[in-house]
Amino acid sequence: MLYGFLLFIFVILVIFMILIIMIQQPRSAGLGSFLGSAETVFGPKGTVTFFTKLTAGIGAAFMILSFILSLINRPATSGSAIEEAIKKGDIMKQLPVQPQQPKK
Repeated sequence: MLYGFLLFIFVILVIFMILIIMIQQPRSAGLGSFLGSAETVFGPKGTVTFFTKLTAGIGAAFMILSFILSLINRPATSGSAIEEAIKKGDIMKQLPVQPQQPKK
């Protein structure tokens, strides 16, 4: 129940983040800054707008919710098949009790 609710919130958050990112104005001309554009590569970024802050907040919520969902959905057993076979005793039954002597 909790996992389904958090997954629903996660999907809504992702859709909202995509929309907010698409609304924003581009800061530079992409690769134009490397090819001689008027803007410098590490120059001033300008003022921080509402959408910039909103994107940062939604991005932080996205990462936190992703981490929580991965913790909730992890498998109950984390052992390997060999460890489980040793716990059951199947491996020990297959091993010989005493080493065999070479035949002459």
